[in-house]
Amino acid sequence: MKIGIACFRIQYTKDIYAMRYDASLGFNAPIEYSQEKRGYIYTDPDYSINKIPLSEEDLQGLEMAIGILEQFKGIPAIGLFEDSITKLAAAVKHSRSTETNSSVLILDRPKRYQGIQFMEDLVDAIRQKRYYE
Repeated sequence: MKIGIACFRIQYTKDIYAMRYDASLGFNAPIEYSQEKRGYIYTDPDYSINKIPLSEEDLQGLEMAIGILEQFKGIPAIGLFEDSITKLAAAVKHSRSTETNSSVLILDRPKRYQGIQFMEDLVDAIRQKRYYE
């Protein structure tokens, strides 16, 4: 068995254990190994982690993260994710019972970013795992 495969098996075993028993995650997932299907299955067919509601703390954390990300709109590297940021912001707003959408953290941004013209090339180089000069 290659080391990568062994690490992968150890990791997903830990992940499944955490989904079942780690109270801080809040999943309490009814997962068991099925000999018939030769894999892990939910024993409750109606269970879905997508049905787990976000806590107030989760929503506050997401709002803060969205607020930070929205301040970088217009930067080419962030432009790739603007639709995702917008969708996430809409989903969080929809999850809120009250309309409190105040920005908590505002970052200082210079009018012109030094080296910003290299951002797109840097992102491409990172994705392609190549050296950038």
